Amino acid sequence: MRILYVDIDTLRPDHLGCYGYPRATSTNIDKVAEDSVRFTDVYCSDAPCLPSRAALMTGRFGIHTGCVGHGGVNAEMRWEGRNRGMAKGGDTIAFGDFAIQATERGKCSSAQLEAARVAINRHFKRRGKVWMRVFPQKSVTKKPAETRMGKGKGAVEFWCAVIKPGTILFEASGVPASMAREAMRLADGKLPFKCKFIVREGVEIL
Repeated sequence: MRILYVDIDTLRPDHLGCYGYPRATSTNIDKVAEDSVRFTDVYCSDAPCLPSRAALMTGRFGIHTGCVGHGGVNAEMRWEGRNRGMAKGGDTIAFGDFAIQATERGKCSSAQLEAARVAINRHFKRRGKVWMRVFPQKSVTKKPAETRMGKGKGAVEFWCAVIKPGTILFEASGVPASMAREAMRLADGKLPFKCKFIVREGVEIL
């Protein structure tokens, strides 16, 4: 038995001639359907397209593969080991009145952290105080091109911080809330994952 698998996104069956559509919009598919088994019922494992394709290839529901959405965190495979889950420390404001908190997981290089810090300081124009709550303590190594195996890990290419959802990245105080929000927005644009602006409990936003 031969199986021809054609995956077409957003194609409704009632717009195919082999399913009764009056206009000649699918002549080639109709010719294939004449000598094929045509199904009239289908059971979808997941509503979005991406997890449906993952379920088709793996035979598993999206809740088991971790792919349950079109993009972002919900489209990534589940993290395992020490990197899974939410942040268990450093997830509350400790020093300032305002902060930027990660909503996704990922790795942030020392250059990206420095760019975010500079963006905050430039917007504050030497006003207020800024605290950086994370440090790039993890080394990432890389071997040169055309290097044989068995020669070690290679030289350190850069340092990064492993970020979990809920981690506080920067804190600030001594500036108006509107200025702090804009500074954190600029810092968010320098980071490789999404973040949100939060305020210490009890602080009034004027």
